[in-house]
Amino acid sequence: MDAYLLDIEQTSDDPDSIRTKRDLVFLLIDLFFAGSETTTNTLTHLFYYMAMNPDIQKKVQAEIDEVLPKGTLPTLDDRPSMPYTDAVIHEILRITSLVPLGVMHCANEDTQLSGYSIPKGTIITSAFSHIHFDSRHWEQAEKFMPERWLDQEGKFNGKRDGFVPFGIGRRSCLGETLARMELFIFSTAVFQSLNIAPPPGTALDLAHDDNQPFFHNAKTQDVYVTVR
Repeated sequence: MDAYLLDIEQTSDDPDSIRTKRDLVFLLIDLFFAGSETTTNTLTHLFYYMAMNPDIQKKVQAEIDEVLPKGTLPTLDDRPSMPYTDAVIHEILRITSLVPLGVMHCANEDTQLSGYSIPKGTIITSAFSHIHFDSRHWEQAEKFMPERWLDQEGKFNGKRDGFVPFGIGRRSCLGETLARMELFIFSTAVFQSLNIAPPPGTALDLAHDDNQPFFHNAKTQDVYVTVR
């Protein structure tokens, strides 16, 4: 913010300057929204799926208990030793597809791609949610299966075709590293100390909120939390 404000001041007499306080406001909105809402919603989805899949939740907690001594909080150094937890997080990113569409781009020239003609000036976006359910990449794509991310030796394999929750290429999500860190640290710390379940006698709706067409946000629901 300071650097941007200084640049506004230094280029105030330049008619070609594109730096404005109004532009800064929109940039800050992007930072807060993209840097917090996405992680919050992904974690909410994760808690719902764990609540509705107690067997998977128990496997995650067993791995946590095996790797982390009681009372020890997780760090990124623990991540390689927790392949199942990592697999659960990646399966949540795939099956929920929080950001279903990519950033729009414009074709700079007439292009042929996979048999399709794309004229110059065409606006193009990626349908991430469809890619994440493409049967060419995912067996039983509709099923929540963390095991799909593990090899025969139980080791985590995160390099999969058809997995693009953060986009791809030079303009992929700038916050990917931060988001991955947050998801691992927060989810591990929560399930180290807590159990999450549906309220007694109810079931959670795992479908995304239809009132948010541009994001697959989790629906607002109650969960039952107990201390382990």
